[in-house]
Amino acid sequence: MGAVCSIVSEKGNQVSRVRALLAYGTEGPCRADVVAPAADASWQYRIPEGLSCDEGQFKTWYYPILDWQGPDADGALWHEWETNDADLAALEADPRTAQHDSKFIKGIHYRVTISPSVDGLALQFRVTNRSDRTFHNLRVFRCLGMPSDNFEDDALERTFIVTEGDLTPLKDTDRGTGEWVRTHYHVSGTGPWGAGEGVWFWGEASKTEATEGVILRTSADSRFTVGTNWERAYEIYNNEDEHHHCIHSVPRFKVLGPGEVGTLHGKIVLVEGGAEDALERLRLLE
Repeated sequence: MGAVCSIVSEKGNQVSRVRALLAYGTEGPCRADVVAPAADASWQYRIPEGLSCDEGQFKTWYYPILDWQGPDADGALWHEWETNDADLAALEADPRTAQHDSKFIKGIHYRVTISPSVDGLALQFRVTNRSDRTFHNLRVFRCLGMPSDNFEDDALERTFIVTEGDLTPLKDTDRGTGEWVRTHYHVSGTGPWGAGEGVWFWGEASKTEATEGVILRTSADSRFTVGTNWERAYEIYNNEDEHHHCIHSVPRFKVLGPGEVGTLHGKIVLVEGGAEDALERLRLLE
């Protein structure tokens, strides 16, 4: 049975328009189940789905598999991991490593925490460089996907990023060089970006640039909007294939020297209302 964190916001005797999100720790590849009872919806949140830097990769979505801990007295879930010889050997032996020409390295410890907040879930990622080398562009890939049917959006009419300060549906953006169902967007002012994650899968980035790190999606019945945002987000990803229907706000540390500790904050919100309502909440990172 997974652990759970949740909160309901009330103002006086009136229940707020913000609906609680519940996060259940599950067995699987760093995955938590996110549930919205009021919207009759759920998602899987992989955090981190991948962790890499210019010097190499530390982990990927399929290994290692880590168990969630908690909840603690404040309702928070967490897990943590440090690179080690056994996990490195397992990653190097996996046939997908050679298939994608991946290079795995050691040298970091991280802890991820999911906590209840007034408008959804507060997220924290804390990483320590425990090596004697400097890591550049340390990217923390995470994925909010596999939603209930009401939050799929095959036509990309209800999924939004911010461009030039305005909410823009993804159907009105350039979709990069890969398949139309998936792409990634640079966040302006955060470059250089490099090639991005898994060009063999995602293609090269969209020519459309986002001006904030948020990505949001309104339900098919237009009642609810879910969204996610991270500080230091430098790219936004979306994959609408039949297996994923996912959205990603992806942050990074440009430089993490030996012994340095870096902390990132993010959030997932769900509001009863449109993308504008959710955007206001997402801009208030804790």
